[in-house]
Amino acid sequence: LSKSPVKKTGPKGPASQRKPKAHNSSENVGGGVVEEERKCPLEQCDSLGHLSGKHPNHFTLEACPMYHNKTAQQCKEAYQNHLKREEERKKAVSVLKMSHTNNPTPEQKTYRETVKELRGESQSDNEDSSSSDPTTVKEREPSLAHCASKYDLRLFREAQALASETIEEDLKGLPNVRGTK
Repeated sequence: LSKSPVKKTGPKGPASQRKPKAHNSSENVGGGVVEEERKCPLEQCDSLGHLSGKHPNHFTLEACPMYHNKTAQQCKEAYQNHLKREEERKKAVSVLKMSHTNNPTPEQKTYRETVKELRGESQSDNEDSSSSDPTTVKEREPSLAHCASKYDLRLFREAQALASETIEEDLKGLPNVRGTK
């Protein structure tokens, strides 16, 4: 055997002339790929709902409403509220771009005050009865209610929902295998 740096073709010839290998065992005789429906790994979950509120179902713990101690309806409502806040933010940015002064507008002042008030409120002021359940299931996310203000917790939940959506989008293209290789 020589250790020549010259590129050699494999035993089956150049890659452009080889037939593609079937990597997925879920191919049927007709050659089409049968997509297997993925399920949530949480035993009690029926895979309905999505943490982002955008999709009807999920297949990862990251996107499981039950794992995050929420219902599918709560996730949908949180998504709708997120859209409303995003619209308000865009409106505030457009007003800021139009004004050439450095003084805040009355809308910006009221928004700053509401954010300040929300940051001051703790989650325990009006906590959901479902998250105050003392029998916390070990397979679920621990309660984050007393870790931060309501405002900061809401920002974290929104980021978590966006991340769960990205993770599931990335995993959809991969084969459905159990475990790692």
